[in-house]
Order: sequence, then structure tokens, then C-alpha cells
Amino acid sequence: MIQTARNPKDVQSSVYQHRAGAYAAKGDFDRAIADMDSLIQREGSTEGYSMQGALLLAKGDYVRAIADFDMIQKLQPTS
Repeated sequence: MIQTARNPKDVQSSVYQHRAGAYAAKGDFDRAIADMDSLIQREGSTEGYSMQGALLLAKGDYVRAIADFDMIQKLQPTS
């Protein structure tokens, strides 16, 4: 059984994450990255930057991936 978040914002964030995963599994990195970008705009979370950075690496966009990983360090300097 799939658990859903109670807060509508959390539900939408979860949808972005799951849909990005589905797009990535199909090799549609542009759509997956777009969903992660939407998640980052909503939350600014390190998890969003991490997932997007991994997608950018898979796509071969190393400059943008490094920028996302740098942002994680800015948001959580101890990570």
C-alpha cells in the first residue's frame, strides 16, 4: 500500500519525486530534471538538489550537476 502525506504540499512534492523517478527510468532525463526543478522551487531541499544533481550527471551535464551539489553544501555545510 502506498502511503500518502497528509499535507497537500507534501503530497505534491511526493508526486514530483515519484514522477521524476519514472521519467528517469524511461531515460527521459529532461522531464525528470524539470520535475526536480519544480520540487526545488517549492522546497529548496537538499534532497531535491541531490536528486537533480544525480539526474544531471546521468545526462552528462556536469557543470549544472556540480552547481546543484555546491548548493547542498551551502544549505547543509556539515553534509
